[in-house]
Amino acid sequence: VLNNSDPVKIEMGIAIKNLEEFNQKIESIKLNIWLRMNWKNEYMSWNTSNYEGMDFLAIKPEQVWVPDIELYNAGGLPEIYTLVGGMNLYNNGEFMWSRPGIFKFSCPLKLEEFPFDTQSCQMTFGSWVYNNQYLELAPYSDTSKAIDILDDFSHSEWELLDMSYQQQTVNDDSGLPKDTITYTVRLKRYSHYYQLSMGMTGVLVFVSFIIMLVAPDNLSRTGTA
Repeated sequence: VLNNSDPVKIEMGIAIKNLEEFNQKIESIKLNIWLRMNWKNEYMSWNTSNYEGMDFLAIKPEQVWVPDIELYNAGGLPEIYTLVGGMNLYNNGEFMWSRPGIFKFSCPLKLEEFPFDTQSCQMTFGSWVYNNQYLELAPYSDTSKAIDILDDFSHSEWELLDMSYQQQTVNDDSGLPKDTITYTVRLKRYSHYYQLSMGMTGVLVFVSFIIMLVAPDNLSRTGTA
């Protein structure tokens, strides 16, 4: 920023591409996410007329300053796979960064209604270092950009019902306000596998009980079993 008293304003949204893993023993989940952010660097603008009308550049994130937005409740290092041209810089100093990766985080389970249960998993993102004096974080004003479920999402055991988000302000170690965004993902378990397993087990137990009523000297007892 040109004025040191002005914070950098970050707009953020996520798109869920796939559910990679849901480890219910250790209550953790892995989601393939496209993390999208926009911000403005007032020192990196140019006049397009001086550069033959060129109005944007595709650049590498390591070449410029990027916001230190991290997943607070991460269960491990994110598996980041970088796409060439994933960051665009426009002539007005505006950055658009699409950061794809696999994020692992904790998700406490509620199994009272198993196998007809619905689970809610939360991700909380925020700056690791900067409070609101230096960086302001907010979701995209356009809801379709703030949260997005990609069309190719599919999973054999879980159905993604919906997503929601909430912007919150917490205090850092110095007691100063810091913006965070919490995303809630609701997953519903497909129960057909468990219904089939329990149904077959019930039928086998019932048939075994009926066979016990057949007289022991009846030679067809074993064949019927």
